[in-house]
Amino acid sequence: MYTSGHLFSGGWGDGRGFMNAGYAPRFGANHNPAAVATARANVPGLYVREAAIQTIDMRTLPYADVLVGSPICREATPAGGNSKAR
Repeated sequence: MYTSGHLFSGGWGDGRGFMNAGYAPRFGANHNPAAVATARANVPGLYVREAAIQTIDMRTLPYADVLVGSPICREATPAGGNSKAR
């Protein structure tokens, strides 16, 4: 079984997809406290680090066969984080 690590893990949506595909999650990282809490609630026992990604020393993260770097979506939207169409 392959393992996965998730940067910008959010509430664990992409992580769930990897789990459904047979990957075993090793860790998640996100800067948002609510996202970290959600990821922990969705995968009990998962190592999740609350930190801005640029501050993490990648050598301190658990090894994973695949490193997933989902792009941030809310902060990068053309609507400035507003998910409702104008």
